[in-house]
Amino acid sequence: MITSSDVVVAQAAILASLCEPLVVRQVSLPRLGAGQVLGKVFTVVSAEVNSWRFAVGAGLDLCLPHLLGHEGFGIVLEVGSAAQKVKPGDEVRMRVELRARA
Repeated sequence: MITSSDVVVAQAAILASLCEPLVVRQVSLPRLGAGQVLGKVFTVVSAEVNSWRFAVGAGLDLCLPHLLGHEGFGIVLEVGSAAQKVKPGDEVRMRVELRARA
């Protein structure tokens, strides 16, 4: 991972096209917001049914390119000024929760 005061450059496995292998490339992440956390991800989890759907292109209305995985494990590298629950060096489980809006 390459960092500067404004940008973090990291590698990501990206689904660029349905029914094709993932593409590993560098992505740029913006500077952390006050409540955000930057972590080094060791493991990403994606449900088996999603892996099948991505492989065969079934039942997806997906924006491409797409980063896969909604859960993972890693270590905290940096925290924003308002982050309170973790600190650099903490081992963490990450989970993205999507909520529908009425």
